[in-house]
Amino acid sequence: MKFFRATLTQQLKKWSGLALSVSSVSLIVLGVRWLGWLQPSEWTAFDVYMRLRPAEVPDERIVIVGVQESDIRYLGKWPLSDATLAQLLRQIRAQKPKAIGLDLYRDVPVGSGYSELAEVFRTTPNLLGIEKSIGDRYSPKILPPPILKQQGQVAANDVIVDADGKLRRGFLYPMAEGEEELPSMGLALALTYLKDRGISSKTSKDGFLQLSNTVLVPLEANDGGYVRTDAGGYQILANYRGSTLKFRSISLEDVLENRIPADLMRDRLVLIGAQTPSLNDVFYTPYSSNFSASPIQLSGVEFQANLASQILSAVLDNRPLFKTWSEPVEMLWIVGWALLGAGMVWKVQSKRSLVIFSLKAILILAIGSAIAIGITYILFLNAWWIPVIPPLLTLAGSVFMMTACVYVSQLQEANAALALSIQNLERANQLLAEYSNSLEAKVAERTSELDTARQLADAANLAKSEFLANMSHELRTPLNGVLGYVQLLEFSNKLNDRDRKSVRIIKESGNHLLDLINDVLDLAKIESRKMELLPTNVQLLTFLDSVKEFCLMRSQEKQIEFIYQLDPSLPEVVRFDERRLRQVLLNLVGNAFKFTDRGSVCLKVDVLSQKESSVKMRFQCQDTGIGMTLEQMEKIFQPFEQVSAPTHRTGGTGLGLTISQEIVKVMGSAIEVKSTFGKGSTFWVDLEIPVVKGTEGFLLSQEKQITGYLGKKQIILAIDDKLHNRSIITQLLEPIGFEVIEASSGQEGLSKAIERQPDLILVDLWMPEMDGFEMVAQLRQHPDFKTLPMIAWSASVLESDRQKSFEVGCNDFLDKPLQFQNLISMLEHYLKLQWNYHSDLL
Repeated sequence: MKFFRATLTQQLKKWSGLALSVSSVSLIVLGVRWLGWLQPSEWTAFDVYMRLRPAEVPDERIVIVGVQESDIRYLGKWPLSDATLAQLLRQIRAQKPKAIGLDLYRDVPVGSGYSELAEVFRTTPNLLGIEKSIGDRYSPKILPPPILKQQGQVAANDVIVDADGKLRRGFLYPMAEGEEELPSMGLALALTYLKDRGISSKTSKDGFLQLSNTVLVPLEANDGGYVRTDAGGYQILANYRGSTLKFRSISLEDVLENRIPADLMRDRLVLIGAQTPSLNDVFYTPYSSNFSASPIQLSGVEFQANLASQILSAVLDNRPLFKTWSEPVEMLWIVGWALLGAGMVWKVQSKRSLVIFSLKAILILAIGSAIAIGITYILFLNAWWIPVIPPLLTLAGSVFMMTACVYVSQLQEANAALALSIQNLERANQLLAEYSNSLEAKVAERTSELDTARQLADAANLAKSEFLANMSHELRTPLNGVLGYVQLLEFSNKLNDRDRKSVRIIKESGNHLLDLINDVLDLAKIESRKMELLPTNVQLLTFLDSVKEFCLMRSQEKQIEFIYQLDPSLPEVVRFDERRLRQVLLNLVGNAFKFTDRGSVCLKVDVLSQKESSVKMRFQCQDTGIGMTLEQMEKIFQPFEQVSAPTHRTGGTGLGLTISQEIVKVMGSAIEVKSTFGKGSTFWVDLEIPVVKGTEGFLLSQEKQITGYLGKKQIILAIDDKLHNRSIITQLLEPIGFEVIEASSGQEGLSKAIERQPDLILVDLWMPEMDGFEMVAQLRQHPDFKTLPMIAWSASVLESDRQKSFEVGCNDFLDKPLQFQNLISMLEHYLKLQWNYHSDLL
């Protein structure tokens, strides 16, 4: 009993994935189909199959007299008059057709000749008129010709269009509610034709219309691809003979002018109706492709001709009518494909390779889909409309789900194997436990030592950062005064050439000291990976001229030749970090002059290649100095290394080349060097630099001396606890039209800001009592200062101070020592100023 139960459990587990895949996928697809969501795709499949069917020969039993645009031009008006219609009918009647179907509404007289037309109606027993028996809000009912109504010679021309606008089915009897049964034009003409053959209509045992041995089974609401469709009246699926031109068609003009063979219409069905789209009696059919710019349209008279031909061909030629399966059979068909897909995947499952198994599953899906499509198409050729989209979905769904079940099953087996491996590992771990205990103690001890060392290193790094920041702050503060007053002296018109030279020497010395401070700070940034570039638009020749001026000054000091070579194809305006590239070039040429006692120093700038938006340039510095050995060349980029002989060590930190190399690396390149000991060295850098079209973004204010600005006087509030710092701002800005208010503390600045309502505030960050952070934060709470520009002005180089200034509400950050051009640029930006310039360049 236990063996039987275990075997049953194993088999159920084995087949559970297959049963789950088939049942769940089938239920989902059948549910989606029942909701009607697959109906549009089934219609599309029906249309594609219809277009793929082989073309059929035209039906010679039917002739269409179609009204074309040329006929309307021939008549000169539309609708045609009763007299013209009477003449047309007489000429057709003269050819002795089996029946005439007039697919033109004529419920009221039109023009002259009504008596003639009435006489033709009364004397033509095989003439059928039309009536629109079903009305709606878009198209009301239209009555038939009264005389033909009295004579019982009326048929319906109602059509039923699917939701996508296509005509796939037709009425045999529209049977409007409360009305007597009225056959459609196609059925009425077919019945008239068959009557002469001795075939009359009767009712089959199922209550359907029967003609000879052919039973016309009506369309049900869920037949084929339809879901709960309107199956009112007596409808059948339209079995078209082809897209168009499947009947002999002649123009109304040819009939009236008697340009047709004498026996063209003898013993045939003749339909008269509009064929031109301008008369709005055209419809889309399965032959109207949605992907065509001009889909094929079928006129109403051609549809009635197709309906008559379909009935005649079924009765006389054994051409099949469209048939469908019952709903239970369709459900079995759909579920069967789910079972086939899941079963095949289950059959080919492999434990060796999931990749091969996946490829087999895909192959099963591809072959199964091809077979399903092939079967449904072959059945379609034999007039069976069988669902094709639901079987494809159940096949695909079952293949995918069964594949997933196999994956899960194999994953469970792998997990079981893994669990066993884990158990073995646990047993092995127990053997290592004793050894691990002693090892853990040693690791803990070592970890503690490393943590202590790390804490000491962190403390040292923090102390170094704080020391560098404090040192920079203390050095920059007096330098702000020195370089600030130097800039004031440069603007003075009272200095002679000797004094200006002295001022320039002071400025260069101050800038040199600032460069030394920046070198140390740059090294700290490089070590912490915080070096960043701030690119701006730069006038290249002006930039290079500033480097050239430095070189000329050094050339005169050392009395050696300076050679300056520029490529004539250099772009005018480019974009890079001007300060950083100048720092690199000045370091290279400075070293060249330092280690060259005779001969020359050459600065050369070449264009290596050009693109539409960038240029690759080489900046090269060549000297005839002392040169280097291979051993020295390996050390020159190391920090604090000075590889020259003691006689050439003329000062410096030994950081210049280290910092320059790191800057160039951030720019995406590297400094290259070649040297011959005793003959000289060559350093070069290749950079890909963006080109700025024209002079876009370049400020001429960088070259001209500002004398004032347009508009009202702007008020600047300068807050700093150092008098000389405030004095520099005042003396720089008042001569060019600003009113400067000074405050020596945060509290005083707060009061003066509220009292005087300045246009912009410059505030130092570190002051006794209330500092700049607190003052800005309090001002931002005041409604009058929500959007006022406030610029932090500080000698602090800590990124945390800069970030904190933005968090409390500062708009920008201005470094000390003050650079006049930076201050002017910020004023121009935040106050939207337009400067007045002196005619001479600075």
